[in-house]
Amino acid sequence: MELADRDPEVAEAARCAYRHLEDEYAGCIEQAQTAGEVDATLDARALATYFVAVTRSMEVLGTAGADRSVLLGVGRAAFTLLT
Repeated sequence: MELADRDPEVAEAARCAYRHLEDEYAGCIEQAQTAGEVDATLDARALATYFVAVTRSMEVLGTAGADRSVLLGVGRAAFTLLT
């Protein structure tokens, strides 16, 4: 991913990977909305994009040595948007 700004093939691969993650997250969110587990008025696609951003950021934090408790806190905070 770090090479995406210099290599068009890497950039396209990154876009495809992010799109796939967004599609997976959006599908899960939509299922949860249908089941009444997530607020149906929320934009599933926007939330999916948000969760891709959060999880990628958590990867960076983890690589930089963030404590497990910090990462769990970020994850818990992100999930509060769903209710």
